[in-house]
Amino acid sequence: MQVDSSEDGGEVDALTQKLGEMLLQELPANAQQGQPAFAGAIWSGQLEWRKLGQPEGRNTLPLTISSNFVDGQPEVTAESWPIKLRMQLMPKPVLVNVGISLLKDSKMVRFRAKPGELRDSLVTLLSAGFCGCVHVNPASNCRILILIYVPSRNDFLGFIPNNQITYVQLLREALEQLRDNQKK
Repeated sequence: MQVDSSEDGGEVDALTQKLGEMLLQELPANAQQGQPAFAGAIWSGQLEWRKLGQPEGRNTLPLTISSNFVDGQPEVTAESWPIKLRMQLMPKPVLVNVGISLLKDSKMVRFRAKPGELRDSLVTLLSAGFCGCVHVNPASNCRILILIYVPSRNDFLGFIPNNQITYVQLLREALEQLRDNQKK
C-alpha cells in the first residue's frame, strides 16, 4: 500500500480536517479550559495495525479512549470492547465515497496515546492519505469506528456511526469499487 501524496489526497485531507474541526466545534465546551468536554477514559488497551510493506509485521500502540458527556454521562460506553482493537488502514477517498455526511450522524470519541515513535508513526499515516477503520466488536452496537487525525489540534478522533449496518455495507462497497478501479 502506497502513501498517497496526490492532489486528490490533499483535497481529502482538507475535507477530513474540516470534518474534525466542525464536529469538535459542535461539542459542548468546558468553560474552564475552552476544550470540548470529554469524559474520563471509557476504554484502555491497545490499537494494532499492520506495518506498511510488511504483511506479517504489526504495530501495537497503548492508548485510552474518552467520550464526551451527555447529561453528565459518557455518550459512549465500552464495557464489551476487547482489550486490543485492530485497525485497517484505508485510503481517505473511501470516506468521500461512503459519504462524510454519514459521519455527522455518529458519536465521537477521542484517542489518547503517550508521545513516542509509535504515536508519531500513526500521525504520519493518518496525515498521509489514510484513515483508520477500527474493528471493535461485531456482537455489540459498535462494530467499527472511523479514526482520523486532526493536525490543527494534534488530536485523534474516532467516529462511531449510529447506523452501523448501513455504514459497514457502504464501506464494503466503496472498498470493492476502489479495488476494482485499481485492477483496471
